[in-house]
Amino acid sequence: LIIIDIADFGAKPGDVTKLRPEDLPPGAYRDVHSWDLSEPLQRLKDIVDITIIGCQPKRVTSHEFELGLTEEVEGAIPKTVR
Repeated sequence: LIIIDIADFGAKPGDVTKLRPEDLPPGAYRDVHSWDLSEPLQRLKDIVDITIIGCQPKRVTSHEFELGLTEEVEGAIPKTVR
């Protein structure tokens, strides 16, 4: 299972890192419907190989106010695909 999303890990906007479910603080990562992803990932990690690729965002806004990617995050897409 590969999950790709923004993740605030204190880097420069557009920086990319690889994380494991153990690296995520409990309850800190939620999907757009506000489901806590930590518990299901912890349950699955011994059954399925899970890789989380996080891209440091420049800013995070509500999807109701702004859609799209900042230039830094958009520029990280080719690196993430590689």
